[in-house]
Amino acid sequence: MSEPPKPSRVADLKLPSDVNALVDMFVKTRDRIKAANDAHKERVRPANELLDKLEAALLTKMHALKVNSMKSDAGTVYLSERASATLVDASVFRSFVIDGKHYDLADWRANAPAVRDFIDKNKSTPPGVNFTTALTVGVRRANEGK
Repeated sequence: MSEPPKPSRVADLKLPSDVNALVDMFVKTRDRIKAANDAHKERVRPANELLDKLEAALLTKMHALKVNSMKSDAGTVYLSERASATLVDASVFRSFVIDGKHYDLADWRANAPAVRDFIDKNKSTPPGVNFTTALTVGVRRANEGK
């Protein structure tokens, strides 16, 4: 199969009517996007490494001066804290939250596969849950999965 065309506007592109050609065009376009994203990631890698090094140097200076922000002619640098909480033992945490009624410590959301099972068994959604599905198209190249 030939390479997919590169139209100036996608709206102007005439798609083939043959399923094989559509799938071929889909796979090649997806591959082109992945290659472009990979190339971009590689192109910006040195710049990201430089930013990391500059950030470390600024942090070192701020710690040495014992300041939370610094102003310069080029701009202002300031400290910002990002917090992360991960579970080491989910069942212990769950028990702690439920037994101690510490519900504010957890983000509660419906588990879609479990909700689907509940609906299949009970023919209704659990109270307070909105369940929707959407059909999507997946395309696997001819040699995948073999």
